Amino acid sequence: MPILTGFFPMPMKAVYSASKRYIIEFTRTSNYELKGESTHILTVCANGMPTRSDIVEKLKSQGTLGRLSIVNINKVVRISLKKLKKIKKSRKIYS
Repeated sequence: MPILTGFFPMPMKAVYSASKRYIIEFTRTSNYELKGESTHILTVCANGMPTRSDIVEKLKSQGTLGRLSIVNINKVVRISLKKLKKIKKSRKIYS
């Protein structure tokens, strides 16, 4: 479950987990520093993304939870763009 790696330490994935956490905290801190400006930074934290067939097979081999954690990339993009529309049009958005 890749999304969890940014929120909880993961055994045997210390650097991966720390880098995910850094991105999340960088976004939060930057948004705080830019408060009142017309800029907003967004981090999309999605579940398992089927980017490679070996990753998909690994997720599927984890049983029901593994299969449930796989998200269609098009769906992630669609949901992310929908949420972006809720932000004022005057803001600049970087993702």
